[in-house]
Parts: sequence; structure tokens; C-alpha cells
Amino acid sequence: MLLTNEEFGNVTLESIKTLSDRQKKVFYSRFKKGGLEVVECPPILTKDTFLKLTLSQMQQIPIDQLDQFIDVFEPEMMQVLTETQLCGLDIPNLSQAQFDYVYSNISRISKIEAPKLQQFINRINENFYRLSYLLDSQIQVIDFKAVLIDKSQFNGLAGWEFDQNKGRAIRALTPQQVIDCLNRGLFDETTAKYISPEQVEKTDFTQVSDLSKAGESAVFNSMVRWDSIKKLSTLSLAHLLPHIDAWRLSYLDDTQIQAIDFKNVPINNPQFNGLAQVDGTESSWEYDEKKGRAIRALTPQQVIDCLNRGLFDKTTAKYISPEQVEKIDFTQVSDLSKAGGSAVFNSIARSDNIKKLSTLSLAHLLPHIDGWRLSYLDDIQIQAIDFKNVPINKPQFNGLAQLDGTENSWEHDEKKGRAIRALMPKQVIDCLNRGLFDSNTLRYLSNDQIQKLDYSTLMELKPRIPLIDSILKKKSKP
Repeated sequence: MLLTNEEFGNVTLESIKTLSDRQKKVFYSRFKKGGLEVVECPPILTKDTFLKLTLSQMQQIPIDQLDQFIDVFEPEMMQVLTETQLCGLDIPNLSQAQFDYVYSNISRISKIEAPKLQQFINRINENFYRLSYLLDSQIQVIDFKAVLIDKSQFNGLAGWEFDQNKGRAIRALTPQQVIDCLNRGLFDETTAKYISPEQVEKTDFTQVSDLSKAGESAVFNSMVRWDSIKKLSTLSLAHLLPHIDAWRLSYLDDTQIQAIDFKNVPINNPQFNGLAQVDGTESSWEYDEKKGRAIRALTPQQVIDCLNRGLFDKTTAKYISPEQVEKIDFTQVSDLSKAGGSAVFNSIARSDNIKKLSTLSLAHLLPHIDGWRLSYLDDIQIQAIDFKNVPINKPQFNGLAQLDGTENSWEHDEKKGRAIRALMPKQVIDCLNRGLFDSNTLRYLSNDQIQKLDYSTLMELKPRIPLIDSILKKKSKP
């Protein structure tokens, strides 16, 4: 086939169709579009006259006439058409083989105009990665609420496995497109991971009408990675919360945490534990210096709401700080048992925390605080306790003097009995009247305290037990 360019230009479609497959291969290997002389194309009336057109004439055929006779082209024959002609062809008229030939070219895919995008998507039934060649501007005009696209095609937007720019087309989606795709269930955990933090920040996830249809935990955990969850709005976070893994919540910043309505938000105990990174999974390190940071960020009202819902356990409760305890009105906890009882409140009322409890809060929590912890109360707190009415039992009272034989109860501790020595005269009388003293705690009363007790009141105490007699012996008569 040693033909000149002029001779190539005079070859007709009809003659090309008579060539053997081997001859066609050689012919097309020699063919160069740019080397043909431009020759005016005559009017085309029938398929026969169309087949008699030369290659030079073929490149001048109007696109509407090409569409009319496109069926005569074998895919390889389409090489004789110009880029303008190829890009202008009516996609529905193309055979699958013709379509695959034309749109195996990235440049042509990037030139598809908005009205033809649906037609293009409809024809992608394999090699779905070709959808990833669409430009951002093309992707952003697709109406994903109405466009006919299935999950395999949507997955193709992410690109093929070894594409260095994999996920670029997913990252091009607008916030409304993200919502529309979620509502149609087009995302899976693979495509969802390409959603960027910037997209998360701008997307109103409350518009997702059916979280289960959208993909549930697999999809939303993929979207709200550690860098993305920080971008969720308060309303979006509350909406997605039932489908977010617990440990991810530890990545929320303080502002996000403080905006959560823990009274009503759908959060469970494992998720709440995740705030403190205590669920034993990813990012849960025993000695992480940031451990419990999210718990320490809770406002006083949030702590109350979480207690009233029973979200705390002894582990999460230990991260409540002294500064928080000082500002919390624990009388707002309506059911102490539901809130976690002794396990939770002993965790909250640690040695550094219990000093910050208000008088009313201490009185409210007292039934659930271990005795020995009371020895950490300061003198002012002790002197504010109404021992006539406060719900305190004998083991707890013994704890004031560190006499219960448990933690911090050392026989020769120089501070032993300090809390007993802080009692006011009326408090001593009330404690005697309730039978809270025994011979061990009584010995910590100072002589000065005994001398300030009202003699007549002591005489009237009933029943007259040996403890009272021992006090009377030490006290001088008025």
C-alpha cells in the first residue's frame, strides 16, 4: 500500500469495506487525517452515494448526515472522521463497538457537553472507570437526583484501581450532589472514603432522608474519618450519630462536643465511651495524654444530661475534672441509681474532685460515696453538712476519720481524725443523736470541742449510752 496522500484521499468507503482484515490493518496504520486534501462533499441522498464518498470528502460531511448513515461504519473506519465529527455524533445512534471506539479517548470524553452526559452514562456498561475521565465542570452539572446511573457506574467515577488521582471525580461532587447520591444509595464504603473534609463541612446531612438506604455505618464511617468528622455541623452530627463508630467521636473538637444536646441526641453507651477513647479499639491507649479530653470538654449541663441518661460508667466518669465538678449542680440528677450509682459517683468524687462539691451536691450524692473518700472533704465543706438530716451512715461517718480499713486508712496518719476535729458543736450533738459515733471516732474529738458542747443538751440525749457518759466525764459542768 504505497499510496500517496492524494491517492489515500481518493479511496472510498465502499472500497475500504472490500479489504481483508489484514489489509485494513495495514491501511489504517498508514492513514493520517492531517495529510488529506480538503475536498467539497456533494449532497448525500442515499446510502449508496454515501459509500461512494472519498476519504477527503468524508471529512467534510455534516454531522447530521453522518448520524443518518453511521451504521455503515465499522469501528476502525471511524478513524477517517475528524475529532469535531466524532465528538458531534449522536451517542444513542452508535453501536456499542462504535461507542467504545469513540469514547476510549480521554480527550473526547472531556468534551462531552451537558445535554449528552446522560446519553454517555447510559452507554457505559463496562469499563466503568471511563466515567472518571469527566471533568469537574461536567460532573457538577449532572443531576444525580434524576440521572439514570447505577452503583457500578457510580463506582466508576472513583477511577480505576491504580489511578494516581483516584477519587478526584468523587471529590468534585457538590454538597447537593453528595446528598442526592446518598439518598439514592449510590455510595459504598469505598466511594464514600473519597469525600473530602471540605465537602463534609459544606454538606447538610440532615437532608439524607433514609440513613439505612444511604449505606448506614459502612458509608458514614467511611465519610467521617478523623480529619472529616471535625467538619460536621452540629445538626449533621446529631443526624448521623447512630451510624458513627464510637472511637471516631474522640476526634470531635471541644466546640462540636459542647454543641451536642446530650438530653436528646441518639447516642449510646459505647459511643459515649468512645468520646474518652476507652472502648478498647482504635486510638484507645491507656496512657494517651489526651485520653478523656472530650469528657473534660463537657459543659455542666451536658454532664447532668449524660448522668440522667445513664451514659457514664466508672471509667468515663473518672475523666470529669475538678473544674467541672465545681460548676455542676448534682441535685439536678434525678435518679442516682440510673446515673450509675456508687460506681459512677465514686469515680467522679475523687480526692481532687470531692473538695469541689457544693454543700447541696454533696448531700445529694452522699448515699453513693464511699466513706473513706469523705476524709478528703475540707473543713468548710464538713462544717456545712447538716448531720441531722443528711443521708449518711456509720461506715461513711467512720470514713471521715479514715477508720474503715480501706484506701487511705493508715493507723498512724498524722491527719487521721482531722475531719472529726472540724465538726461544729451542733454537728457533734446531731451525730451523737443519730448514733454515728463509736468509741473509735469519738476519740478524735478534741477537748476544746467537748467543752463547747451544751451540757443540758447532752443530758437530754436518749438513750443514755456509755459514749455520752464518757463525754460528760470529760466536760466540765457549767
